[in-house]
Amino acid sequence: MRVVLDTNVLISGIFWTGKPKEIINYARKGKIVFLTSEHLLKELKNILTSEQKPFKLTKKDANIILNHLKKL
Repeated sequence: MRVVLDTNVLISGIFWTGKPKEIINYARKGKIVFLTSEHLLKELKNILTSEQKPFKLTKKDANIILNHLKKL
């Protein structure tokens, strides 16, 4: 099965437990194929590093997350 996750689901799966986290874990285990695009990853990075959002990650930390997602 191939799955595309929107930015909100990715953020939920990265920071909290629940169904979004389970989906990401399925991709890590190879049970599903995770698909994404540069547009979605750019949007995710912008949200993770935005001063107006609660995450306020550094660009370095956001890139670490994006690199992990790209390997799924």
